[in-house]
Amino acid sequence: MPAVLFFLFCLLGLLFLLVEEEHTTGSVQITVPGARLLHVTQIPVAAPAAGMDFNARVNCARNLAFHRPRALHRPVRTEVRARPGAA
Repeated sequence: MPAVLFFLFCLLGLLFLLVEEEHTTGSVQITVPGARLLHVTQIPVAAPAAGMDFNARVNCARNLAFHRPRALHRPVRTEVRARPGAA
């Protein structure tokens, strides 16, 4: 009887060795191109959902930057002019 129990416990232990836990490690590379500049960064992630979350956030920021009002696209110029006849 003890040999049968030992065999069952060994079989149960081997069964637990077959079950593998899924580990996700890595990083997400984010590239933001500009007119004269390119910014690249890597953000470490520990889950597939985190990679999708970063991708959604970057796409949202790109969408907001692309669809901003035209008035904000022009640089602000300040000029100081002297009025004729002013001393």
